[in-house]
Amino acid sequence: MKDYFVSISSKYDDLRGKEILPPLCNTLERLTNKDSKVLDVACGTGLFLIPIATKFDLELFGSDLSLGMLKTAYKKTGNNNHKVRFLGADVHNLPFPDKYFDVLISTNAIHHFDLVKSLKECARVLKKGGSYVVFSRFREQNDRSFWGKNFPNFAVKENRLYDREEFVDAAEKIEELDLDNINELRFEKQATEEEILAEATNKKYSTFELYTEEEFKESLNSFKNWLKGRKNIHFTSEIGEVIFKRI
Repeated sequence: MKDYFVSISSKYDDLRGKEILPPLCNTLERLTNKDSKVLDVACGTGLFLIPIATKFDLELFGSDLSLGMLKTAYKKTGNNNHKVRFLGADVHNLPFPDKYFDVLISTNAIHHFDLVKSLKECARVLKKGGSYVVFSRFREQNDRSFWGKNFPNFAVKENRLYDREEFVDAAEKIEELDLDNINELRFEKQATEEEILAEATNKKYSTFELYTEEEFKESLNSFKNWLKGRKNIHFTSEIGEVIFKRI
């Protein structure tokens, strides 16, 4: 999977939607002040962290396992690279002292983590009263998503996502964390046949890496046949927002 993120690092921003940026900023506005330290766990190319740096006066850090993604992120900061510190790090073993951050964020990444182990490590580096804000598609949301319903075996192949109850159960196993809030966000979207096909061909989602080469080829051909002639495609995109509180 690391190779997948290296291969798409240069085009990652073009493939990923940015609709969660406004609600993420609203949450950060509520949880931070000018002295807050914030870590974006698995920040990738800085898709959300860099816009946050232009909007907020915060001490910002971004960590990721993929050096390819981090190189892209650093290049994007340009003259503002002093506002964000990027480093290669594993979320299960973060190179920070205890109680260091006021807020942690994670967007579309936690399904790559061991849930309980990563939450324990995030709790370790959070100050008491701090928050860990997670944006992640729940398994049931994926099942009813455009891709889950229409791309062959997409919902079956994507077995890494957590459902709501798993977040609840995980929080109960970690005495330093409380589950503060779970919210479901919905966005109405529209795309052309060409745009949708490009997303599939370019493997917008890491889910496509769970197919064998032959499986993906067969599924893509079947999807192309289904997609043919559908000029304007309307669909709902869903994601969960889960906020943990350090106690």
